[in-house]
Amino acid sequence: MAADVICYLPGLYKIFDEILVNAADNKQRDRTMDSLKVNIDVVQNTISVYNNGDGVPVEIREEGVYVPDLAKFGMTSLEDDVVGLMSKRALDLAGCLGKTVKVYYISKVLCLGTLLVHHLLASDILLASTFHCRIYERVNDRWEVCVSLSDGQFQQVSFVNSIATIRGGTHVHYVTEQKNKNAGVKAFQIENHMWVFVNALIDNPAFGSSTCQASPSSMVSHAKSFLFLSRFLKYFLPSFAVLVPRP
Repeated sequence: MAADVICYLPGLYKIFDEILVNAADNKQRDRTMDSLKVNIDVVQNTISVYNNGDGVPVEIREEGVYVPDLAKFGMTSLEDDVVGLMSKRALDLAGCLGKTVKVYYISKVLCLGTLLVHHLLASDILLASTFHCRIYERVNDRWEVCVSLSDGQFQQVSFVNSIATIRGGTHVHYVTEQKNKNAGVKAFQIENHMWVFVNALIDNPAFGSSTCQASPSSMVSHAKSFLFLSRFLKYFLPSFAVLVPRP
């Protein structure tokens, strides 16, 4: 797998992401919310995030446009890598929020609708090889999982409460550890060939270093059964006879 290496300032990105996630969180407070708009103007160096619905009561003093003090970040303009990362996060939210919320990026609707479509897009961009079949399961209104074969190295893309957990966490382990112990191959051999997408809403998670740590009880209570596992074994295990060398 070949991935782009980018340079960005974590501080500036964190400010943007905090605003973006707060806008997405409004969907949990107000189920009538159906629109989220992200606009980045590289000419004026402005960033705006809008969501409809009730939102959090605030005293509005001026138009809700963020004009970053780029000089404090050692920048003279919004650089391509930063803008690319911000646009990627808008795409993430289009997958996380699903069909009930239209996510716009610079006035264009990002038509995803499910995590599966997000998975297909990411796999086509990130992998040169053609993916095998994908197994998708919307377990309930809090858990959405998609699994397919990787290129021989475990890969994951995951979100908790719309926050990107680029290094995974207990929510990802909860999914990958539910493998059939009688599959005929070792668990780590299966995991090495898994590409996992997880979109979860978890009560009171703890975040650190781009990972999520949540108590097992908080996950089990909302993800009692992953029905895709039987299908995963049915479709993918025959491939392991080829992918995994036997002793």
